[in-house]
Amino acid sequence: MTREERMRALRVLLYFLIFALMVAVVGCATKPAATGKDAAPSTIQASAAGLAPSGDEQFKTISFAISIGNPEAVKAWTIKIGTEKSVVKTVSGNASNVPSTMTWDGKNDAGAMAPEDSYTAMLAIDYGGAFNAAQAASKSFILDITPPTGAFSPNPALFPYSAEGVKGPVAVNVSAKPALAKVASWSIDIFGPDGKPIKTLSAAWPTSQAGWDGKTDSGGSIAVGATYPATLTIKDEFGNAGTFKGSFAISSMPAANESRIAAARRGFSPTSVIVKNTLDILTTVGSKDSVTSWKIEIASATKGTVKTFSGGSSDVPASVSWDGKDDSGAVAADGSYYATLSLDYGKAFMPAVVKSEPFSVVTTPPSGSVTIDPPMVTLADLGPKNPVQFTVQATSGSAQIVRWTLSILDPKGTSVAIFQANWPNNKVTWDGTTVEGSSLIPGAKYTAAAKVQDEYGNVGTVSGTLAAGGLPAATEPTSLTASAGGFAPTGDRAHATIDFALSVGNADKVSGWKLDIVGPNSIVSKSLSGTGAKVPSTVSWNGKGDDGKMAAEGMYSAVLTVNYGLTYAPAKAESKSFLLDLTPPTGSIGLSTKLFSPDGDGVNDTETISLDASSKLAPIAGWSIEIFDPDMLPFASFTGDWPYSPVVWDGKGSNGNLVESAADYAVVAKIRDQFGNVGEAKAVIPTDILVIKEGDGYRIRVSSIVFKPYSADFEEIPKERAVRNITTLDLLAAKLSHFPDYKIRLVGHAVMINWDDKAKGAAEQAAILIPLSEARAEAIKAALVKRDVTADRLVTVGVGAEDPIVPDSDYANRWKNRRVDFFLVK
Repeated sequence: MTREERMRALRVLLYFLIFALMVAVVGCATKPAATGKDAAPSTIQASAAGLAPSGDEQFKTISFAISIGNPEAVKAWTIKIGTEKSVVKTVSGNASNVPSTMTWDGKNDAGAMAPEDSYTAMLAIDYGGAFNAAQAASKSFILDITPPTGAFSPNPALFPYSAEGVKGPVAVNVSAKPALAKVASWSIDIFGPDGKPIKTLSAAWPTSQAGWDGKTDSGGSIAVGATYPATLTIKDEFGNAGTFKGSFAISSMPAANESRIAAARRGFSPTSVIVKNTLDILTTVGSKDSVTSWKIEIASATKGTVKTFSGGSSDVPASVSWDGKDDSGAVAADGSYYATLSLDYGKAFMPAVVKSEPFSVVTTPPSGSVTIDPPMVTLADLGPKNPVQFTVQATSGSAQIVRWTLSILDPKGTSVAIFQANWPNNKVTWDGTTVEGSSLIPGAKYTAAAKVQDEYGNVGTVSGTLAAGGLPAATEPTSLTASAGGFAPTGDRAHATIDFALSVGNADKVSGWKLDIVGPNSIVSKSLSGTGAKVPSTVSWNGKGDDGKMAAEGMYSAVLTVNYGLTYAPAKAESKSFLLDLTPPTGSIGLSTKLFSPDGDGVNDTETISLDASSKLAPIAGWSIEIFDPDMLPFASFTGDWPYSPVVWDGKGSNGNLVESAADYAVVAKIRDQFGNVGEAKAVIPTDILVIKEGDGYRIRVSSIVFKPYSADFEEIPKERAVRNITTLDLLAAKLSHFPDYKIRLVGHAVMINWDDKAKGAAEQAAILIPLSEARAEAIKAALVKRDVTADRLVTVGVGAEDPIVPDSDYANRWKNRRVDFFLVK
């Protein structure tokens, strides 16, 4: 027995004696006198040597096995858990709940964690006089709260490096210091640079050393030149654990020989077509034979890496050529760039990264202006003794300017003088003489345009303006007058062209003239011109442009320019605006009836024709309405000025004839605008069956029932006429229902072929035409009976060619004589 264990046993004994004395005193004061008879022995036994509420699961609580002698005689019982100094937990009961076990979680009667110490459980039993009071005590046990402390250290402190990798193993020494409970075990968890566990070392105490060969639990190897964090965990006998941080360091690789990278020039322009538009990136690679891979990156501070070159051990470059484009193929933005060279030597040497000095990408050309002194010259004064001076002023943000070329351009853009020089010489004078030896044009403006080149081949254009002195104005006025406010080339030809009257001042000095027809958006559609002093007094325009096509409609004006050479300044005159009108008016016709019936019965006897119209550009000037009979021959017409007043038509044509029954009359309205564009609107007036009063009866006007030649068939004829026949019969049947008190007399007619031979004609009338006309009347009678007209109201007769509508000699129209007339009789 160790000294510590002996001291612990003495403390338990002393505590038991004190507890027994307390029980005895209490018993003497509160209980009846003992009988002197002892009960069977009682015991209380702890399940473990201690508990650790924050330790392993099996030691978070401690259990006690309780055995009570003569439990049937128990009156009261008490269990107290405490140290030498105080009781922290008391549990009591009576005969109804005598315990056989009890568990303690380390908390005192107040629910708080009891202090860490050595504890004993005391059992006291009161038998109420049946037996003497009894006591029992457990062996002492520990309430363990404080975990052990410790540390670890690798030996040697660094894993040594070799070309083959990490040498090992290293010895790992662990030191541990217990708190109240004994140290039981330790473990070291080692983590990779990414924070994931790679290796665990562990042992039971008192083993305090382990070795690590640098291999991970998955079979891999640790990397050289890296540090691996580790956590030491020390557990005591009850599972309380303390953790402590540390690390394992691995020796770095040796460095390779020095490497360098540099740009061959301090800048370039990828878009230049004058000087070299690529940049060579030069490299010096140390320990070149050991390189396993390489990478060159072109980057800027703002854009990051824009271009990457890379390769392996077989193609380590002495230089690469950059064309100024990024990895996507786009030209890199202007700015400052640098190059980095990255070298990987595998396990032979540490990776190396070197960086170049900055270099520039410049695609922006120089900018500036040309200063001209004086900016306006008098042609009489300009010469060698009084030249004009040009100063080229230019700047470039990232490149040096090297040279420039200055061109003097006339108003047409033709170069009339050229100068050039190297920078910084930026001035030149000019006496005004052109390359052809001529002088400047009076009143013209010239452009001084300089192409300025920088060192990388970027070329910018800077410019200024030189004005030549003007000429005096002509002494006589020039004017231009349009003949009308507009015209319509596609109209009724009344205004097909427009004329312009030209009046030119100082005509004997004219060197040339030009007339421009200017339309919408100030676009010149047509130009007419001439040279010499003979200027026409009148010019006509038909609306077509210089391309021969009709110009767009809209508002136009004419501009006349007269040139006088060097005598006077050019004179201009402009006409008033005029309209090119191409779009005719549009409109629609409205009719007052659905079925026109001008037979005097007071129902739909007149047709009111309304006209609604509009015009896109020119105002409407007038209108006309033409009505056509079923054969599309003119029948009636009306005209008037705008605005339109409705036409009320009585159904009579221009010759006084009334419309035919059951026929369609086409109505065509023409709307004319101010300049003669004509638009059309169309409608159809259908007529009803017309019933005309004649004496005591009525005559029904029906001329649209047409028969097949030499036949009573009115259906096997051209489709259009057959349909009209059927429609006419339908209308006729409906009309007859309005006259129930009248009989209907049907008179058939026919066409005579022998109209020019009286004898043959008479024979044809008797033998052929009378029977044919009777058959036609009977055919119509049968058709009306089918349409519910009572047969006994219908009387038929045939008159042959006796009563023609048109002469039988009219071959074009005599078909109209193949008909049946209708009469209403009492």
